[in-house]
Amino acid sequence: MDVVCRLAVRVRFWLVGMLLLLAPAVARAGEVAAFDLIGPRMEVTVTRAGKTLPIAEVTNLQSGDRVWIHPGLPDDQRARYIMVVAFLRGATNPPPASWFIRKETWGKTVREEGVVVTVPKGAQQALIFLAPATGGDFATLRSAVQGKPGAFVRAAQDLQLASLNRARLEKYLAAIRESDEHDPKTLHERALTLARSLSIKVDEECFTKPALQQASCLMQNSDQLVLDDGRGQSVVSTLTQGAGSDLLGAISTTKVAGAGAYSPYVGVVVDLARLMENLHTAKYQYISALALPQGDELHLRLNYPPSFHTPQSVIVIGLPVVQPAVPPLLQPISPDEVNCAQNSKLVMGAEGAPLVFSSELAHHLTLHLENKDGKSVEIPVVANALRGGFVPTAPLPDLDWLPLAFSGKVHGQWGFEPFDGPSYKLQRADAAAKWTIPDDDKFASISGHDKTLYLHSDNGVCVEEIGFRSAKGEVKKTEWKASWDKSGDKSGDKSGDKPGDKSGDKSADKVEVHLPLEQAPPGESALLIKQYGLVQPAELPLRVYADACRLDQFEVHAGDTQGLLKGTCLDLVDSLEAAGLRWTRVPGSKSELRMSAEHPEKLILHESQALTAKVSLKDGRQLDVRGSVLAERPKLVLMSKSVDPAASPIHLDSADDLPVNARLHFRLKSEKPGAFGKAEKVEVASDDGFYHAELTLENGGLMRQNAHTVMATLEIDKGAAPSTFGALRFRPVSAEGFVGDWQPLATLVRLPELNELHCPAKKKEESCTLSGNNLFLIEAIASNAQFQHATPVSESAMDTKVEVPRPTGKRLYLKLRDDPSVIHTLEMPVKKDAPIASKEAPSKEEKPVASSREKVSNSANPPVEPAPH
Repeated sequence: MDVVCRLAVRVRFWLVGMLLLLAPAVARAGEVAAFDLIGPRMEVTVTRAGKTLPIAEVTNLQSGDRVWIHPGLPDDQRARYIMVVAFLRGATNPPPASWFIRKETWGKTVREEGVVVTVPKGAQQALIFLAPATGGDFATLRSAVQGKPGAFVRAAQDLQLASLNRARLEKYLAAIRESDEHDPKTLHERALTLARSLSIKVDEECFTKPALQQASCLMQNSDQLVLDDGRGQSVVSTLTQGAGSDLLGAISTTKVAGAGAYSPYVGVVVDLARLMENLHTAKYQYISALALPQGDELHLRLNYPPSFHTPQSVIVIGLPVVQPAVPPLLQPISPDEVNCAQNSKLVMGAEGAPLVFSSELAHHLTLHLENKDGKSVEIPVVANALRGGFVPTAPLPDLDWLPLAFSGKVHGQWGFEPFDGPSYKLQRADAAAKWTIPDDDKFASISGHDKTLYLHSDNGVCVEEIGFRSAKGEVKKTEWKASWDKSGDKSGDKSGDKPGDKSGDKSADKVEVHLPLEQAPPGESALLIKQYGLVQPAELPLRVYADACRLDQFEVHAGDTQGLLKGTCLDLVDSLEAAGLRWTRVPGSKSELRMSAEHPEKLILHESQALTAKVSLKDGRQLDVRGSVLAERPKLVLMSKSVDPAASPIHLDSADDLPVNARLHFRLKSEKPGAFGKAEKVEVASDDGFYHAELTLENGGLMRQNAHTVMATLEIDKGAAPSTFGALRFRPVSAEGFVGDWQPLATLVRLPELNELHCPAKKKEESCTLSGNNLFLIEAIASNAQFQHATPVSESAMDTKVEVPRPTGKRLYLKLRDDPSVIHTLEMPVKKDAPIASKEAPSKEEKPVASSREKVSNSANPPVEPAPH
């Protein structure tokens, strides 16, 4: 006998070891999950206080409830079952014999009409047994229940819990199977929503796998779900075939049997296996059945095939517990969220009660809406696990009798008892809703460039779609999403389901719209904003511009009445508003646009004063530009000037004309600032840009006479090119780089080089000849100061001699080409033809005429023209 015992122990341990080794391999091979055997169906309804509910809507039983049971065995059922309905009253109090109701399922009355039983007073649990008909079957079954009431009480509780949990898994797996495996994004969103609704843990690692493997992963890795996978239940099924409770207890502490790694459902099934393994007699063994209610039917799932050999199998089915109803504790996902009531995709998110989403226990759900006058309406809704909340089952009626913003509350039945669900903040569509475009976006829609702009509204949550109508009348759908300005948060979706407002409620006050402007022509366009429940869309005018404009800055110096506008497309600028005045364009402005105040006498600006400007463009746009008031610009006053005479017989009769080879001295007084600083300088330049010079104290071009005045010396020929001529101007430059206004200084003229003036001696009416170089610098020459009968000089003349009028007396009068507005004087000895040659020495009158350079050197005593003979 001892040998036999030792052998049995060894066999037990060998079996345990093999079980632990083979379990993972079996799981990997994809063994069929537990409770995969389809059992018979049972039709069940419960009547209480004259109201009858199908079993799927019954949360609990109470004393006096009338339970109608109709076994759904097939007509060709060969094995005869007796059905025993038993009521229990606790683990330590065996039920009386009258609480056991025996019915023969093959009887005509039961088969056609079913059985009605009444829940006795004091009952706490209810079970249905389907047992093969044998001699003494009823007595044996009743004796087993009365002998171990606690075991069957625990079985009833666990069966009810396991059935409800299995329903959650069935709902989850069915939704995953229906998902498109080629759309991983939708699958991810669906899985997370289902997990939240059904309180199921999803393995996030599944979403790192290839798209075609994600759905399979989500269904296979059920050890992370509320229900177990096939591996764990295979172990349980094996253990229920005869292993002792001590062995089962040891195995259940391992991960294979679900210690910690598996869901609570596995623990329930393990407890059932323990109970059922011990609940057997010589005639019967008991197997559990999960009851999945649908309407008035219980669909049974078995985890072990029934046996019709001794000991024969008794199917144990749990009914709802006999106790007061406990309503679900539901709450909104986002209490501050505001939804559009007319949204065809309206979902009022809820969480906290997975049985509401996985079963029919919560039924006849409605959304209650009421105004302040007491008018109300009940809108049917359902709990949708796939969408994560309550969804209306039909379009909402007219809601104009409600205020723009209102609240609604979910009501329903939890079994036989009414219950209140969560409340939701809602908003209805409004045809009078106002839509605005911020100024920053209003003028930024440019043809050829797609644009994202933000619409502001008090009802953005009810936007259904937004269209863009181009200047040609073509309408295109836009991409958009609702968002809200709260701590910079910008989120939402096309349905406007994620809103918010300044009071803290998430009511969309901003709608982000992507405008398709790549092919849109410039001109008057519009946004067409369609709201849920409204037929006509709101029309928001929008102008598309041909060019983008960028205005950088408007600068004006204190004390000035003109400012400088910098940026692009300055040719489109019409005017600007700044410092309370209107500023207009100054003619001649190009890359930097100079703007002048219309009423300069009213302009008062101070250095560093805050200044903003609004620029009006010719196409109707108005753009804001940053302004700045700079320090006063420097200002110099020309006090006097003088010119060192040039070495030329031409006497310049204008103080403004300056020969290129002369030296200019001029005196300047500093008015702004009051004193002339060390780093100040004076710029001198020609209008045409051929000449530019900087005069400073350091390079000697300036010398201070006192703190307020300086003497400037300008030597033109040191920095001027031969082609330099025309107006010269000067301006001050401060140490900070600010420049003053240009002021006229002189007119730069070039002088020709004159050699001699030759006149015939005999014929006074004949003209004279003037010889020299660069004679084209002379425009015309006359013999009188009135410049009558002047002789012009061709500007294309390249000769070294030109004919000129015979001088009257000693002078000729000429105009220079560089400044033809002034008449200058030419004083030059005249050389005449000599008389007939003689052998005598030449007379004093016949002395050769000196060159112009010699004449200049003897200009202090110029020769006197001899009197005519």
